[in-house]
Amino acid sequence: VAPPDGGEPPGFEERARIARAAGFDAVLLVYAPEDVQVRRLVEQRGMDPADVRARLAAQLPIERKRQLATHVIDNTGTLDELKSRFERAWRELGEV
Repeated sequence: VAPPDGGEPPGFEERARIARAAGFDAVLLVYAPEDVQVRRLVEQRGMDPADVRARLAAQLPIERKRQLATHVIDNTGTLDELKSRFERAWRELGEV
């Protein structure tokens, strides 16, 4: 979602910083390796693999995102597996 001034929305690093400054206890990252991201976007949205890689290269490197996150949710499997992993992380957060 773009900010009201029409500028670029904050990236992951800025969002993580804002969340911590605001007192949030957790920053979640839903993670899939680049090859999985490329395959999914090519198959599901018909995107050109080179375009997908260029978009990913313009983002904060995934390893930096992993460093900033307090919880990393693996998204290499099915949608049901992702749902299960998210629900597990959510329960763990409720116990903190």
